[in-house]
Amino acid sequence: MRTTEPSVASWRRRSIAAVIITVLLALVGGTVPAVAAPQQPAPVLQLQSAANEPVDEEYEFYKQLVQDIADHAEDVEVRDAAKAALAANTKEKLIWFLDHGETEARAKAAERKRAEATENRRKVEEWARTGGPNVKAGAQAALNSGDQAIRDFVAYGYEIALKQDKQQAEDDKAERERITARVRDMVEHGGPQVKIEGEALLLRGDYALIREFYLTGYAEANKRDHDFQATVEQALIDRNKAITELTALARRSEAAANARAEILRANINAVKALDDATTAMNMAAKAAHRSDQILQEDKPGRANGQKGRNADLDALRAEATRYADTAARASLAAAEATAQAQNAAVRLIDSGMTNGLDWAKVTIAIGGAAEAASKAAETAQHATEATLADSRALDANAGAQEHANNAKKYHDEAERQAQQAASLAAAALKQQEIAIGSRDRAAQQKVIAQNAAAKARQHAVNARNHRLSAQSAASNAVSKAQAAVKAHSDAVDASVREQAAIDAAQKTGRELKTATSVCFGKVSFAEQVETALRTARDEAIKQGKDADAATKDIAEAAGRARSEANAAEAWAGRARAAAAAANAEAERAAAAARAAKAAAARADQEAVNARRAADEANRLAIEATNVAVATQASADQTRLEAEAAVSEANAAVWQSTIADRASAAAAASASMIIDPARMAEVIARPYAGINGDARRALETAAKALLIGEEQSRSAREKAEEAARAATQAQDAATRAIGEVKPAYEAAARAAKSAEQAAQYAVNAHNAANEAAQHAAGAHSAASAAGQHASSARADAVGAGNAAAVASSAAQSAGQAAAAAEAIHQWAIKATDSIHAFANEVSTHLDQFLDAKERAAEAQRIAREAEQRKKDELNKEFYDGLMGVVACKNNAASPQCKELAAKVGEAAATALESLAEYARDAALCHGGDPAACDRFNEATKKIGNFAVEAAKGFAEGAVNTWNGIVKLAECGVQSVSQANTPACSEIWAGIKDLADNPYKLIHLDVWHENPGKAFGLLTFDIAAAAATAPIGGSGSALSKTLGVVATAVTKATTKIAEGLGRIGSFVVKLSDNVPNKLPGGFGEVINLSVKVENGIAKLDGAIAAIDGRLYKLESITLRAEGDLSRLEGSIARIEPKGGLDLKLTIENGVAKLENATFKFEQMEKLPPPKPLTPPKGVVKDGVWEMEEFGQKLRLEKVNNEAVDRFREKAISAESEITPKLKNVVNDIKNDLPSVDLEGLAHSVKGADSLKRKVVDKLSKNPDIDAVLGDVKDAVRYTMVADDASYVAAVERGIAALEAKGFVKMEVKNSWLQNRYVDKYRGINSVWKDPKTGQIFEFQFHTPKSLAAKTVEHPWYELHRVPGTTQLEIDHAIAQAELIFADVPFPTGAVRIPEFGQ
Repeated sequence: MRTTEPSVASWRRRSIAAVIITVLLALVGGTVPAVAAPQQPAPVLQLQSAANEPVDEEYEFYKQLVQDIADHAEDVEVRDAAKAALAANTKEKLIWFLDHGETEARAKAAERKRAEATENRRKVEEWARTGGPNVKAGAQAALNSGDQAIRDFVAYGYEIALKQDKQQAEDDKAERERITARVRDMVEHGGPQVKIEGEALLLRGDYALIREFYLTGYAEANKRDHDFQATVEQALIDRNKAITELTALARRSEAAANARAEILRANINAVKALDDATTAMNMAAKAAHRSDQILQEDKPGRANGQKGRNADLDALRAEATRYADTAARASLAAAEATAQAQNAAVRLIDSGMTNGLDWAKVTIAIGGAAEAASKAAETAQHATEATLADSRALDANAGAQEHANNAKKYHDEAERQAQQAASLAAAALKQQEIAIGSRDRAAQQKVIAQNAAAKARQHAVNARNHRLSAQSAASNAVSKAQAAVKAHSDAVDASVREQAAIDAAQKTGRELKTATSVCFGKVSFAEQVETALRTARDEAIKQGKDADAATKDIAEAAGRARSEANAAEAWAGRARAAAAAANAEAERAAAAARAAKAAAARADQEAVNARRAADEANRLAIEATNVAVATQASADQTRLEAEAAVSEANAAVWQSTIADRASAAAAASASMIIDPARMAEVIARPYAGINGDARRALETAAKALLIGEEQSRSAREKAEEAARAATQAQDAATRAIGEVKPAYEAAARAAKSAEQAAQYAVNAHNAANEAAQHAAGAHSAASAAGQHASSARADAVGAGNAAAVASSAAQSAGQAAAAAEAIHQWAIKATDSIHAFANEVSTHLDQFLDAKERAAEAQRIAREAEQRKKDELNKEFYDGLMGVVACKNNAASPQCKELAAKVGEAAATALESLAEYARDAALCHGGDPAACDRFNEATKKIGNFAVEAAKGFAEGAVNTWNGIVKLAECGVQSVSQANTPACSEIWAGIKDLADNPYKLIHLDVWHENPGKAFGLLTFDIAAAAATAPIGGSGSALSKTLGVVATAVTKATTKIAEGLGRIGSFVVKLSDNVPNKLPGGFGEVINLSVKVENGIAKLDGAIAAIDGRLYKLESITLRAEGDLSRLEGSIARIEPKGGLDLKLTIENGVAKLENATFKFEQMEKLPPPKPLTPPKGVVKDGVWEMEEFGQKLRLEKVNNEAVDRFREKAISAESEITPKLKNVVNDIKNDLPSVDLEGLAHSVKGADSLKRKVVDKLSKNPDIDAVLGDVKDAVRYTMVADDASYVAAVERGIAALEAKGFVKMEVKNSWLQNRYVDKYRGINSVWKDPKTGQIFEFQFHTPKSLAAKTVEHPWYELHRVPGTTQLEIDHAIAQAELIFADVPFPTGAVRIPEFGQ
């Protein structure tokens, strides 16, 4: 069996239970022994209980525990969790916190600390790599010592080390400058060898070499100078031994040189000692400063009960002591160097050569400065000792204050607990009185319950009689309801016939809509539309008659259903009345039972109250005992706190003594700085301007004075503060001692109150037992009353059930009647809608026939007008031609003279115009404004004429090329088949030229646009000249093939991005158009449509009336339709309000009247059922398949070639597919939506491949060329969502190339079809260099792939023989609707194409 460790709270609960049991046993024995008090301190409760509300001691205990955690826990997460538990204000929440919440909070704190430790370690590791020497050393030491050391280093160690590095850098720089200056001084005053070596080193600037020269090189160079000097002197002695003065001089020089060398060595040693003493002084002062900083930083925390960082202060004290010892040793070394310099100075004076005596004086000053630095370091040491003692004194004082406050708190708690014990005893007395009163009231309720039981019995008898009446009425209601349901069923049967008529009418409507919506007004479909309208009208009339008969039958059935429903409702009313009476009696019985039960409940409640009062009295007695025990514990704790306060006060006094001693020692050492510092100043001051060592001595002495004064003052302040802390601690101890006696007196009063509470609890217990006996008697009576009430309720339920059955039957009958009536109303509306549909179709048919007649009349008038114009132009052409022929035969003939006159007149006019043009140019150049205006206008006309001429020349070239193409098609097709379209078109063009010869010279164009006609004729002349050598005939072929048939269309267009264009449509002319018969027609051509903000603007069109062209005035109309579905809709112009659409002419401008602009979306229909592909059969090596009634055949040679081709594709696919899977999987790792689709069909099926080959062989009989053109024998499709699509395509193409596949073609249908609703996707063609296989790789989004799949059945209709043009156009429109729903992925149109 699994066991678990008991929780902290459970141990605490067991501890308290044990304490209570111990106290009770002690009370029975007569006294409470002192040892019964718990060893742990009693809790200090913060809130007083109300006078009449007992305190839950266990809750208060837990609350105090959690409060202590909230106040003193180290981690903020634990403190916050404790505060949240306290805020809940429930014992359960506190126990949960102690059992679980504290652990969870500590875990969160540990996680935070781990994160902080990780971050701290990262910082320290970075500092260990990049910091200065002290930072690196400190960081590495912290890393070696663990997380606590790292945390301390981040908190303050880094700052100290950084300052040390900075100081060291400054000291190194000062040292470098001092030594360099000293070497310069040596060179300046030294001998030749010293100058040569020293100057060379100074020029190089290498500090290491300069320092080495300073320490050793100078002495050696000086010795060589000395040796050289001795040699010179010896030579002089040898040359002139008689000159004794020179000999004596040499001896004195030698003695002086030795003395100077000794002085120099003493100086070097003194300077080094000064450096050591200065560094030690600075570091000791730094330790003292840091000690003071820590002390000041700790003071805010002391207000919150935190201790000082004495361990850190002690470490800094030890550090200051070490530096003070170092400074003392340096001072001794400096003193030795000073004595050495003094002795050498005496010898130098004796030699009579005092050069170098200043060095001795500077050395003596340095010794004094070193001594001052040593005493300053000692003062700093004493200051750190005083700081540590002060901190400890402050901690002791804080402890004394805390213990004194705790003693006061525990005394106050003892007083409160004594008062609480008295309150608990009073509350127990009150509970005794409550228990006795409840006992008496329970006896009264027993009598009330017995009387109520008798009344309940009589009401139960009455309820049974009413139940029997209700059941009889329900039986009659059910019978009537069944008759009503039968009538409804008859109405439903009739509605089936009605629905059949509606379905037929709706089907007719859909067929009619399909027939009229897809043609978009093409004249070629007019007969189909007319047939559809006639069929729809006849079918609607037939279905209307069927609906009338069904509606009549429905009305009769609805009447019967309503009559039976009314009868059922009457019987249901009787059943409900009986049920209501039964229910009333049951309620009365239930009321009596409730009264009995209520009396029993009240008796129970009184018994419960009595028991509760007894339990409460018992609890209060136990609680009073607990309080008495706690009061004793509080008194004991008061004594312990007072003793602790005395101990802390003694510690504070001792630390104050230590601080005072340290202060006195600091003052003494500070006073000893003055003399050596002043000596150093007096001696070094004269040389400070020329000697760096002298300046250094002055600086050190001054700084020693400052540090001595500062640290002496600091030590004195710390001693004074420690003394104040000691005094305050003693006062706190005195206060604590005064709290002990009153606390023990309160404990005695609490024990007396607990004894009284126990007696009250016994009396209350006896009264509760008697109340329970009375409650049992009341329950017996209530039970009997309940049985009678249950019987009455059962009868009432039976009556209610019968009433419910009757009501349900009546409701069913009513619903059946309402449903039948609803069917009747529906049938009426449906029948009316069928008749309305029939009328609407008839009206549209009449309008269509009328429009058809008007269009036929307009076409007849237009043909007659066109024929008249052709006849006039032909006559003009023949007259001109006859004139040319006449001139060729006889220049004097009348026709020739008339033609010459016209040409001469035209030439004269042209020459006159040219002369005027030249004259205006000259006048304009001379400053005539009017001439300039005429010249500019003429130039503009000439420019326009040139532009139109250029257009005409280009059009002639295009028509000629088109003619050559048609001629080539006719030549190729005529070999294999007769009556080809190209040849028929050529023949029709030739026949048209024969009928209308005026087109040979563009006579019709000359009348409308002379410039363009000039260009066309210029090209004819050039073409005739170019083709004449090979029998050409100019552009006669282009004229033959330039005839374009125009179709008359309705005013419809498809809207794309708010724009559309209507090619042309026929409009009835207004009666006020001059020189036109009523009922005439005109044509509107090239009308632009722009829809913005619900307004359609129509402009840019011209109106053609009997060959004359008019500008059509712009018009704005409200766009009627759902603007949210404007894109891709079919827009049309229709007459307004039943009026005719008319065209009128005002001031030479055409206007469109009575027009409205409407648009609607073409409905998307489900695609046709996919065609089942037929199976091919191979017999004797020949492949055959029948498709749509046509036989397809591959001869044996070609069939075997296709089989070999496919087998090679299958083999190649097995090698290509794994590579492509790897490519896609690599992409899928970054773009999860990417996948390969349709791998099961990666090789094209045999029959599908052969059907494709058969189709291609009809155009090219070379089987090898045909198979070489098959790119999709192996095919793949990669799919990616819209967001990843562009990246997937780019990655896919790059990856295929990286795999070694050869890119042959990339076709971007997103780009090509960006303005039309057609196929979406990217198709690419690749070649596998290893197998030589060409394969197709498509890139799709999920929606583009789905659209391609759904659209395929519509596409297949193009191949079905017998499919009408109407059906093909409908299939194209449906395909556009499908592709219109495919969104463009962002950036898809920018994917580049390749190889097309």
